[in-house]
Amino acid sequence: MTVRQAADELQVQRKTVYEWIKSGLVRAGILPGGTEYRIHRGDWAIFLDSLFTQGGQLSARRPLKPPCPTIEEDHGSSPRLRLKPDFFTLGAEGRRAGKSL
Repeated sequence: MTVRQAADELQVQRKTVYEWIKSGLVRAGILPGGTEYRIHRGDWAIFLDSLFTQGGQLSARRPLKPPCPTIEEDHGSSPRLRLKPDFFTLGAEGRRAGKSL
């Protein structure tokens, strides 16, 4: 989704969405050969989930950053690091974080 689409969805200025991106509250990237930010819909859903409380009201707390993978040491026959199984969590609508909407 574009910054404009994100701003329109929450009825805020594009400048506000750019500030969220620069502060790390919303993950976004620029496609190869592009000049504008694009926000993955899964990342946007995570941000929206962190914005609203269970009652559907805007939360007074600062929105959460998207989840980071948790790494644990694998003590098997060949030591290595692996992602912990709890990295992907189900959102409010039952979708896994990071999956395309």
